[in-house]
Amino acid sequence: MKGFYCLAGLIFASFAQAQPQYWVAIESYRSTERAEAARSMAEPRFAQMLRVERVEVDGLDYYRVLVGPYAERSTADRIRNDADQQGYSGAWVWQETLADFFGSDTPDRVAIRVPAERRIDTLKLVDEAPDGYGLNRLPTEPLSATARTVLKTKVKGVNLATNVDVRLKWFSTANLLPTSDVQRQMQGTPVYDHSVDLRVMLKQDLGPVRLILDHSTIALNGDGVALNLGRDSAVDQTVTNDRNRRWNWTWDIEDGDRHQSLHRLDRLALKYQSGNWGVTVGREAVSWGNGIVFQPMDLFSPFSPTVVDRDYKAGDDLILIDRLLNNGHDLQLLHVARRGVDGDVGNEASSSALKWHGYFGPVEFDVVGAQHYDTDVVAAAFRFPIGQALVRTDIVASEDMYGDQVFSGVINADVSFMLGDKNAYVFGEYFHNGWGVDELPEDITQLPLDLQLRLARGELFNVMKNYLAFGFNYEWHPLISQTATVITNLHDHSSLFQTGFSYSPGDNQSMQLGWVEPLGAPGDEFGGLPLAGRVLTTGGASRVYFRWVYYL
Repeated sequence: MKGFYCLAGLIFASFAQAQPQYWVAIESYRSTERAEAARSMAEPRFAQMLRVERVEVDGLDYYRVLVGPYAERSTADRIRNDADQQGYSGAWVWQETLADFFGSDTPDRVAIRVPAERRIDTLKLVDEAPDGYGLNRLPTEPLSATARTVLKTKVKGVNLATNVDVRLKWFSTANLLPTSDVQRQMQGTPVYDHSVDLRVMLKQDLGPVRLILDHSTIALNGDGVALNLGRDSAVDQTVTNDRNRRWNWTWDIEDGDRHQSLHRLDRLALKYQSGNWGVTVGREAVSWGNGIVFQPMDLFSPFSPTVVDRDYKAGDDLILIDRLLNNGHDLQLLHVARRGVDGDVGNEASSSALKWHGYFGPVEFDVVGAQHYDTDVVAAAFRFPIGQALVRTDIVASEDMYGDQVFSGVINADVSFMLGDKNAYVFGEYFHNGWGVDELPEDITQLPLDLQLRLARGELFNVMKNYLAFGFNYEWHPLISQTATVITNLHDHSSLFQTGFSYSPGDNQSMQLGWVEPLGAPGDEFGGLPLAGRVLTTGGASRVYFRWVYYL
């Protein structure tokens, strides 16, 4: 069969240059099991299914986790930028041409890079990182002198490159409120909310320094705006102000009884990288921890379990210093500056943390020590494969206002497989919320103060102690896939069911139609949190949502 491809390639090559295909490589591994596990973990973060491909480099087999293919380099570059925002900061564009059939290396295939956060296998290391080499990533194949030269040449050739992307998003919801809901008594039911977000994303390379700037123009309309339900965020966790951030980079355009528009800088940072050192200063997103639905270790603007739009996590004002060690481990020193309730910047509202990321055999681990809102936090995270599944766990110990230790944690596992001739993915997750309660009070304003503070800061989104979550993703058609998640409160046994269908008619756009259904009685967490027992509640609405994204 390979001889057939070689012959066909020679025939086509004798007439014209073959049409290239562009792929985005987000990770690379030495074993197919590790690559498949990484693919299953990454798949929910992208609008299409991923694939694993084996390549041979210097007589060694490597398995790349790929997104694509794309006919245009500009499309692949946009997907690479999306991957970078998702945390795969070592993603790169691979051009598949005739040379791949003959086994020849091309400049696009050398110097494979992969984020250390996602790398499971212990691979061959280099004594010194090449020039321009990003922190938190290591080469997954030996770099010859030629390869290093090519990498240096490419870096020097693009040190003034500018990359601009534009994303337009429409998001709408219709909520059917239960009879006990306080919002229904004021506005009736159903209630509607809409948002439009035009996000312009700029990346400018200036030698070893990269400027990142993301500007959003946001328009909101609906019943939530009329009641001012979102103090710091609106529909689907859209950030509407910088009240608690160090820098106020949000400006109102106009607002009315049912509408509001604003523009804000969600990213504005300088990233310096040289050798084994990296420094980021400004507004940028940072994510720690291994949760799929719940994020106890992510202290910095985590996503709510029901958020649909996870393309771009909200940025925080920070300084991040990154050091790659010779043994493949790395250290991160992070400081996030915030304002307190009095509007002043100080340690009582800020966070400082040191994270050590490394490997112990097949186990990948993180150890964190932090000062967060003037309290001590110690955390550990582990990732390891079991068969075809990848298991992850986070354990977080924090101090409450009395100086006692409070433990929270999450453990999950996921696996991808073929169901018939279609790709499928499933996961399960258990979450223990040490700040939660065993039984809800008659009024949620009577919840413990420590819990209320974390709910108000957007660190937590659940009020009780123990939860289970299960989910799946199924590819009905190459352009259509479905996700579904069930979250169950193990105390009052209420649940939340969420499912959505994604349709991608082209590389530059996608559409999602979904439904969220609470399964619980008024007064239960997912049936409607109590404001006056079961008579007056908040939340617990059945919701239909529509999301459309288009890249200009």
